[in-house]
Amino acid sequence: MPSVNMSPEDLQRILEAVISKVQQLNPLEQRTYDEMIAKERRRDLLAVEVGRAEMAAQRAKRDGCSHKRYNATSGKLSGQSAPKSATGNVEWCTGGQAYQNGLAMIFCSRCHSDWWFKPEQSYYTFIMQNGLEGIEPPPDKESICIGCYEVKTNCKCAEISQEYVNAHPTVA
Repeated sequence: MPSVNMSPEDLQRILEAVISKVQQLNPLEQRTYDEMIAKERRRDLLAVEVGRAEMAAQRAKRDGCSHKRYNATSGKLSGQSAPKSATGNVEWCTGGQAYQNGLAMIFCSRCHSDWWFKPEQSYYTFIMQNGLEGIEPPPDKESICIGCYEVKTNCKCAEISQEYVNAHPTVA
């Protein structure tokens, strides 16, 4: 049997070439793989667009709602939605609760929006004793984003989601 003299580096190069050839996809497999990646990319892009549309619709619903209703002494209008500028015979149609971690949440029973915030200790005590029924929602500058626990004006969720998209090429 003839012997072959080969250096370890030559053997390594030959093995690497064989392994790379074995791992290559044939043209049909490559086309199937490319189609699968394209399908995932389209699905992910659609999911991002659907999420943006849902957020815009939710924001429009929240901005269009007055979070008020005419109270029971308003006669035929009682219980109906009141305009944002209404005063007098109107009441807030909000509710909410305080949590043990110091946060509180107010929700609107008409548009189903919620506002998270961190009340001062005296207000927190008031909430614990009286609840949040019929209380005006806090402005966005005092609301907390529940995704990143930052004030909504300083919310980092968009940046975090963009970092995720950048880290996952099928999403981008």
